Amino acid sequence: MENCLTEQKLLLLDNILRFFDARGFSRNEAARIVGGRRKLELLIERGDVEVDTSCRGEQVLRHMKRLP
Repeated sequence: MENCLTEQKLLLLDNILRFFDARGFSRNEAARIVGGRRKLELLIERGDVEVDTSCRGEQVLRHMKRLP
């Protein structure tokens, strides 16, 4: 039963990431999501987040900070 729940969670996460892959975040939105402007800049420098006119949504969410 637990394995089934884990599969459902992974499927849901995959669907969320696919949805946001087509959406971009502004630099301000992305910085709020990842935990600050400096962290966002480091992610961009390392190539973990691509930016053209906006930051790729899926990549930003993969580096989302933990909420309290």
